[in-house]
Amino acid sequence: MSSKALIAALLCRHRRALFHVLLWSIVDALPALFSGALVAMALDRGFLRQDYLAGLAWLAVLGAAAVVRAIAATRVFPWLGAVVEPLRDELVESVVTATLEHAVAGDGGDLASIARLTSQVETVRNLVSAMLRTMRPIAVTICASLTGLLVLAPAAAAISLPPVVAALALYGVLLRPLSRRQYARVVADERIAGETGAALMALRDVVACGAEARVAEAVGSSIDAQAAATRALARASAARRLVVAVGGELPLVLVLAAAPWLTRHAGMTIGDVAGAVTYLALNLLPAMRSLVGTVGSWGLQLAVVFRRLAEATRSPAVTPGSTNPGATPRGYTLELRGATFAYGPHSDPIFSELDLVIPEGDHVAIVGPSGIGKSTLADMLSGVIEPTGGEVLVDGLPLGRVDRAALTRSVALLPQQAYVFAGSLRENLTYLRQDCDDEDLDRAVNSLGLRSLIDRHGGYDSEITTLSEGERQLIALARVWISPASVVVLDEATSQLDLATEAVVEKAFRRRGGTLVVVAHRMSSARRAQRVLLMDGGRITSVSDDDEVGSSVLYGTMVRHWESGLAGVAPA
Repeated sequence: MSSKALIAALLCRHRRALFHVLLWSIVDALPALFSGALVAMALDRGFLRQDYLAGLAWLAVLGAAAVVRAIAATRVFPWLGAVVEPLRDELVESVVTATLEHAVAGDGGDLASIARLTSQVETVRNLVSAMLRTMRPIAVTICASLTGLLVLAPAAAAISLPPVVAALALYGVLLRPLSRRQYARVVADERIAGETGAALMALRDVVACGAEARVAEAVGSSIDAQAAATRALARASAARRLVVAVGGELPLVLVLAAAPWLTRHAGMTIGDVAGAVTYLALNLLPAMRSLVGTVGSWGLQLAVVFRRLAEATRSPAVTPGSTNPGATPRGYTLELRGATFAYGPHSDPIFSELDLVIPEGDHVAIVGPSGIGKSTLADMLSGVIEPTGGEVLVDGLPLGRVDRAALTRSVALLPQQAYVFAGSLRENLTYLRQDCDDEDLDRAVNSLGLRSLIDRHGGYDSEITTLSEGERQLIALARVWISPASVVVLDEATSQLDLATEAVVEKAFRRRGGTLVVVAHRMSSARRAQRVLLMDGGRITSVSDDDEVGSSVLYGTMVRHWESGLAGVAPA
């Protein structure tokens, strides 16, 4: 969707509010429309005839028009709010929808998209609000002033209109290069944010690899590009002064210079000349200055940010064959072949050349010391990250050849941090399976022990209120239990539950069927599994309580610490 189409689509949803804005803007135009004519009347029919009461009466009419304008301004602001306030939510919805579409399509995401979502959407809201509050009276004043001038003094209008039209045309020509330079500066700002953010996130690896100079050079070049873009924008902006001179100041000078001729040969009175000067000096000139300043700053920012948001909300391109980019596996046996993972080309690998097979229907617990790479392994098995060496296979197919949509539906990774969004319990529980009915919900709730939580809230359709961390985890667990996933990976997803509830949850997932992989932080989870995989020193070995405790010093120590309660919560 182009930026123009995005703006049109958003504004069309609020046609009624825009109509009321236009209606009150016409009322708002009355002082500008009649100001010159009333000044002419006050002079010609009052003060120049020494009828001061008549002159003051005409000026009183102008004051009354100003009061009407003030009333119109108070009436128009609620309708402006009806346009502006929903804009942020609609833009957020558009950007989030497009971001999810790109993620599903495999296009990925970057820090710039996050900046567009968090910063640029709010910028659009503020700029649209400012533009409607300022551009509306500017446009009204220019149109009303020129209309009043044309009616009051056609000869003066004939002198004034050509430079005004020329100035507006000149400004229209200048807006394109100004917009390009503004866009270049915004992109440069985003590039700085992206590169510095990436550098900060990888700071430990940057220092470990001795890459400080190279990273500083990359970020520095982005800063230099941003400075160059800012200088180019400033040079282009200087031309805006010419627009004010031609469109605002020159018409006033021409009318004042031609005043003797206008009164002698064009039939204009002194009051008419004063009225024309009123239109030009008190209305048109300030409006031209505001127009150039507002459009040249806020307007350009708004256009550029809308362009960036239009790019963000553009649906991912569909190329031939992209609707089915990979194969759909018939089974979900997971396999690692020589899998290696490191966070950088010069970093020590988290693990190296791992070989592992998890048959479909297996129940596996992964244990090991903190920081050994258990979560990284869980992410790799789920397809969230790819190995830097070796490969991950699903049903014998390399992960890159598997249809991403099928993989997303059939492999569910639930991390320790449970996410519960605003809305009803039903919306949260059925998020991964929209066709779920109350009978399915009851099975999940009863299996996982959520009945008291549901009853406390008043049923599935009740809005979620305050929840403990354990209750959040239970809702997230039930969401995955209901989903169609054939493989469930629980990465410490029961860490906030007590031992009894954790046992209920894991047994429920075991009865559910499919493959269950548990990254265990308690040895009780390991004892419920069919197999226990111990990660130690970049290797992974299979252990059991029956015959392997003695052969694995680390696992034996972990079990003994757990049984004795010395560790409280066992090493994770």
